[in-house]
Amino acid sequence: MEQFSFFRSYYEGIKMIPDKQVKADAYEAIFSFMFDDKEPKLEGYAKVVFELIRKNLESSKIKAKNGRLGGEQTASKAEANSKQKASKRQAEEKQIKANDKQAESKAEAIKKEELRIKNKELREKNKEEKKLSHSQQKFHDAFPNKPIDDEFPFDDNNLVDDLIAEIKKSDFLVKCDNLGLRWCVNHINKILDGAYRDFKPKEQMLTHSYSTTELNELFDNLEEIDM
Repeated sequence: MEQFSFFRSYYEGIKMIPDKQVKADAYEAIFSFMFDDKEPKLEGYAKVVFELIRKNLESSKIKAKNGRLGGEQTASKAEANSKQKASKRQAEEKQIKANDKQAESKAEAIKKEELRIKNKELREKNKEEKKLSHSQQKFHDAFPNKPIDDEFPFDDNNLVDDLIAEIKKSDFLVKCDNLGLRWCVNHINKILDGAYRDFKPKEQMLTHSYSTTELNELFDNLEEIDM
């Protein structure tokens, strides 16, 4: 190829590149691509600019090779190939995103499993270190997956029974294993008042694996949470 049209749009695009050396690389890539048929190896701004004008450059090369009469038809074919390549790139990007999402889901599942094991080890450690009190045993029998990380500060079986009964009325409190005995004792008044019966957690609360400390901070002020 001996010549090709260098449009103002090419110049405007390259002019926006802040680094002079990168500008020079962009010009060199265009001339090498057109005159020597060399595929450029660019990065950053230069690559972006080149990819934006690649379609026009390819069209110019095709017209020069096949002549002006058959150029338009060949350019249409090149455009179709370009669209096909773009579609392929989009499919690849979509697959990469799907793989990343799958990896995140696996990581979240692993984190939840590690937390479950940690809670189990804590419960077993509590059993080994000391025998559960009557009230603790009642709580543990009702909610075997919740950690027994505190003692009831009162000796009232009826109050313990009322607390357990009220927790069972809250689907969220029952399912949230991180909320152990200590948290329930600290929030006993709100629980007995039925504040958590119809609590609907936000979506991120269902997908994120909170630690016990994070949950304690999250529920310290129920008024700040959408019910």
